[in-house]
Amino acid sequence: MSQPAPARPHPSHPAGPAPPLPAFGPRTRPRRLRLAALAAVLHGSLATAALPGTLSAQATAPAPVDTLGLASGALAAMETLYERTLFGIDVFTLRVAVDPEAARGFRRVVRERGSPEAREEALARVALEARDVLVRTRFHRGVGVERFLEGMLESLGHARAAGCLTRAEEEAVARGALEQYTPLGERGLREGDAVWYRVRGDSVHFAVQAADGTVLRETRHVGAEHRRALLASYFAPGAELRTPLLRSLLSGADPG
Repeated sequence: MSQPAPARPHPSHPAGPAPPLPAFGPRTRPRRLRLAALAAVLHGSLATAALPGTLSAQATAPAPVDTLGLASGALAAMETLYERTLFGIDVFTLRVAVDPEAARGFRRVVRERGSPEAREEALARVALEARDVLVRTRFHRGVGVERFLEGMLESLGHARAAGCLTRAEEEAVARGALEQYTPLGERGLREGDAVWYRVRGDSVHFAVQAADGTVLRETRHVGAEHRRALLASYFAPGAELRTPLLRSLLSGADPG
């Protein structure tokens, strides 16, 4: 169940009702039709919801989500830079931090003997089962909302193929993603923006923060499918960033 967080007043916030989201049938719409519906929303009715580029908050603003209760030291966080390989262009840096329980799980895996493949699988399993996680994506260049959402929908498809989501859950989480990102409209995601996710149990607190600290978008989703979808997008088999994230986790490993 989606529960929007209380609005943070700002003169740039759009007025009026939110535009309707495209209706996804549970089993009848192939992915390209869903993306076409997404494109129609982004290029059409959301033009009036675009946020201006000049914002007034201080760049020193705190994180818009809770950052307490996370582990520290070795095997507590992982980070990777995503780039367009052909041109070597940095797109974003992704950081995933976990709570002490998950860090202890990573430590147990590191102590065990086994092949690199078996170790990666075991580490990914610990990450997928984590219940207290902070994820931050910091953008190094602008990214259009439509393109970003297409990548998210593809990740959801991989998560379902890996058995982390049912088809109905995939569709529910896709709706949540549309609710989260489409109000950004033509502004898109800009250099210096950060996307935050704070997982506590089956609650996921989402926020988009501009480089100057202004919170552009904030929602909360409650339901195990939202937690599983988020973590599976990074750690399910076939996830693009799974291996580099886990390698970064091990680069400073100290099993203790």
